[in-house]
Amino acid sequence: MPPALDRPGYLPVEIVSPVLQGRAGIEQVKQVAQTLKSLGACVNHTAGFHVHCSAEAVAGDGFAKVAEWVAKLLYHVAMHETALYASTGTHRRENGGYARSIKAQKNAADEVRRAPDPRSREALQDAV
Repeated sequence: MPPALDRPGYLPVEIVSPVLQGRAGIEQVKQVAQTLKSLGACVNHTAGFHVHCSAEAVAGDGFAKVAEWVAKLLYHVAMHETALYASTGTHRRENGGYARSIKAQKNAADEVRRAPDPRSREALQDAV
């Protein structure tokens, strides 16, 4: 099947949902995917899927707690990004222009963590 962008009558789209939560949210994503499939929608090699997760949902609502959780997440993803992206079964990560390594951001976060008060807003904002 040719890429969607090369098919007459097909247009690229982006689908944005309201905030989805829990199992009901996952079911809504599945329902949209099934509907698109039944309508004959197709994708090409540039298609992607991403999800935004609330840091407050996992770290609480305090700035310091959220900042520390994000720093830990960034660290773990940077240290294991090759394995994480290899799990997708594609090589787009290494060859594509959309997703790049986050090790530089991890290194900047490391500098913030070594600051005298790494949990202060000023130290975090200056590092970004």
